[in-house]
Amino acid sequence: VLPKKKGRPPQAKPLAKSSVNRMRTVLVAALNHAVARRKASPDRAIEWTSVKPLRDAGKRRELYLERAQRQQLLKAATSAGPVRDLIECVALTGCRPGDPAACLREDYDGRTGSVRFRTKGHDRKIPLSPAAVALFDRLAKDKLPKAPLFAQADGRPWTADAWSEPVRDAAAAASLPAGVTLYVLRHCWITDAIVGGMDLLTVCKLTGTSLAMIEKHYGHLVQGAARDKLAQVQFL
Repeated sequence: VLPKKKGRPPQAKPLAKSSVNRMRTVLVAALNHAVARRKASPDRAIEWTSVKPLRDAGKRRELYLERAQRQQLLKAATSAGPVRDLIECVALTGCRPGDPAACLREDYDGRTGSVRFRTKGHDRKIPLSPAAVALFDRLAKDKLPKAPLFAQADGRPWTADAWSEPVRDAAAAASLPAGVTLYVLRHCWITDAIVGGMDLLTVCKLTGTSLAMIEKHYGHLVQGAARDKLAQVQFL
């Protein structure tokens, strides 16, 4: 049983296979670095190299919200306070939830309609859609350069523990399927961008991910879009 903490269930859940594999990768790299620095014996390396990654860990997200459902989620979150802004940002940009959570006023350039995200080891500046510009303009108004653009009602920075529960509550109030998270909105954005014909390099740049990850999780959409375009071309 876990100590009580807002946004966290009382019972610990087993780690997902993908999380286990990510932790294994970092741990093995650290141990190999220890061998290279002569802090550990090379004879011991066989003990951790024999621990293989779990199979079938990288399952793609299946939950997809239609545009009307996303609008219902936003409407239901209106009474939940600032979390609505976080939901709208992810839905409009396809960013990771941690991107706006770490975003400062100085990261947004209203003149060019662009924002700088600096999380997960990626430092990227991306253009914003008109709807996203309107959101950032509203949040940036009268704020100092070092002030966070997105913050909780009491001014504290957002964390996964802080936004998880209000997002679930808003999803329940909107009668949406179980399992709705902010990452589902990122998945919806990437899906719509690919189906809408946006090239994969642009999708990668805007969302801060790699081509390998897009092809792994959204390759079926790429194939479908290519098939539709081929059907429109007369080759003979």
